[in-house]
Amino acid sequence: MSTEAILPFVLGALNILFIFIIWVMYVRIRQLLNDVKELKSRMEFSDNEIELLAEAVRGISKIK
Repeated sequence: MSTEAILPFVLGALNILFIFIIWVMYVRIRQLLNDVKELKSRMEFSDNEIELLAEAVRGISKIK
């Protein structure tokens, strides 16, 4: 076989490899986005929690 006959097969195999790599990256990005959502939900504070925290800080500063 000549180089001209082998080249389409090599390029096709590379395309399949690149598509697989893109799919793996897509799956990883989805996992990371889910992790960010989970961390964000842990970081959210309600107004009551912020007020309690502010009162606790004021209480500590009065002790000093």
